[in-house]
Amino acid sequence: FRFRVSFYVALSRDRLNSFLAPTTNKDETLEAYRVACTAYKLKPLAKVLQQLESIENFKERAALLDLKGLRLDNRSCEALEAVFKRLQFVTVDLEGTSMEDDGAMAIFEMIDFYESATRLIVSHNGKLGCRAWVACSKMMKKSPCLEYLDVRNNVFDEYTIPLIGRPIRANCLLTTLHIEGCQMSGRVHLIMVAALKTNTHLTELFLGNNRLIADDMVHLGNVLKLNTTLQVLDLRDNMIQDDGVRFLCEGLLEQQSGLCSLVLWNNRITPQGMHAVAAVLPFHASLETLNLGSNRIESSGCQLLKPGMLVSKSLLRLGLVNCKVTCEGAIALAEVIGDNTILERLDIRDNDIRVAGLMALALAHRVSHHLVRLDIKRNVRVDQRDADMVKNFFKDIERYSQRNKMEHEEREARRIVLKRQQELEDQKKQEEEQHEAERRSEALAALSTALHAQALAEGQGLPTMPRLDEAEEEGENGDADRDQNLLLDRPQPVDEELDNEDAVENKEGYEIIDENEVVQQDDVRTCDELETENADIQSESTQNDLTNHVGGPSLSDDLGMYSLAESSVNGGNAVTVTDTEARNTESSKHSALVEDDDVDQSPGIDSNGDNVQANS
Repeated sequence: FRFRVSFYVALSRDRLNSFLAPTTNKDETLEAYRVACTAYKLKPLAKVLQQLESIENFKERAALLDLKGLRLDNRSCEALEAVFKRLQFVTVDLEGTSMEDDGAMAIFEMIDFYESATRLIVSHNGKLGCRAWVACSKMMKKSPCLEYLDVRNNVFDEYTIPLIGRPIRANCLLTTLHIEGCQMSGRVHLIMVAALKTNTHLTELFLGNNRLIADDMVHLGNVLKLNTTLQVLDLRDNMIQDDGVRFLCEGLLEQQSGLCSLVLWNNRITPQGMHAVAAVLPFHASLETLNLGSNRIESSGCQLLKPGMLVSKSLLRLGLVNCKVTCEGAIALAEVIGDNTILERLDIRDNDIRVAGLMALALAHRVSHHLVRLDIKRNVRVDQRDADMVKNFFKDIERYSQRNKMEHEEREARRIVLKRQQELEDQKKQEEEQHEAERRSEALAALSTALHAQALAEGQGLPTMPRLDEAEEEGENGDADRDQNLLLDRPQPVDEELDNEDAVENKEGYEIIDENEVVQQDDVRTCDELETENADIQSESTQNDLTNHVGGPSLSDDLGMYSLAESSVNGGNAVTVTDTEARNTESSKHSALVEDDDVDQSPGIDSNGDNVQANS
């Protein structure tokens, strides 16, 4: 045993499986088991040899390894490793094998390491102690294939039950847990139930015959408020009574969906507990099975259940076996059968229902086309004169059940066909969408190839489309060039002197109509126009400086014109110029001649005291 544990630590699971579990056949497995028994000085178990010989396919999991009732000591458990090493099973049944801690530890480690089973039964093994449950806890936590564990009728206390609760709290892969008959009331039950709050894998929990009382249902009801994964809850043979039912129903009301089957068989429930059950039925959307058998529900309890059952949209099966129901209760149930359209099975065996109740049930069953199975006690105590009538009622109930069963099968067949058609339509639609996506992808690929070819052709010298920023820059440059060309095309100032009587200066804003008449086109000129005219005048003065000694206009003339232009601006507003003022400006220009030829070309002072820089 110590060698196996150290060997587990040394090698990984995959390497060890490939090394210790080669593909074998029947003869090799039988021979290996015999050799192992010989090594442990044991006689091979005949039941094991018989089951191994009946297995044909060693490549898949065998259905069952049944060791129920055999006495397995520590050496017998160790010898089974030769089987688990070479063959895997769906179910390994170790019920009532009288295993002790060492043997159980070896079995649990083998099942964990070799993944030998998906369903393990170790019930009725009262000798198992704390060490065995520690190994079981590790197996539950680490095994990737274990889904079902049955530990019924074993001894658990405050120290051992947490060992089962820890892997459940850690959300192990276990889906079904049978833990009946383990005396888990009080604190032990609280520890176990607390582990269910965070579990999302466990779907079936069986807690029957654990002496649970109403106070224990407070914790379980709180778990139902949070846990929506649990689907089957079996609480049979406990003592939860009416208060316990109320606590459970409070949890179900807040849950509203999740639990599918609730078994409350033999829990000392009275008609008062049916108030809470009837309040849950209209609102819970997934509760399909409700078993209230072996409780004193009586006819009054059936009357209380009727309003909730009439509006229930999920309840398919109701069990009222041995609930002290009489004809009054049967009539109330008949009303439910006639009006409810989803109830499929009603079990009212072992109740004192006589002629009136049978008649009501038969008539309601004839109307209902959904009730597939109506279980009722056959040996009804009636008078001799009513015996034939009772037989006819039973025959009618049987006939209507067969009719509804056939209709139910037809509805199921149609539902399956419609579901299959819907799946085919969805598949076809998905294929069409995929084909359309492929077609679009091909079209995009072709377009990309064409654009690439066009780009290559444009790169060989063909004109290419400029980018947006280049086009904008080119547009701005074009506008600037166009404005410059317009300035160059404007008429230049006249270089030679013109006769004031025969000609006038041809400047912007004037048009020559006759020899002695000048018509003004724009009577109002803005400051920008005056500044443009001033710049032209300065350019003219620069050219005239070169011809200053040959009688041309001098720099003083330009300065006078500049002063005139500056004085024409009044606060940035336009100034009106008349013909007389234009002539006066021209005469003052020719009269302001410089007498001294050696005029200093350095910056001068205008009339306002400002420096004037002459253009060279």
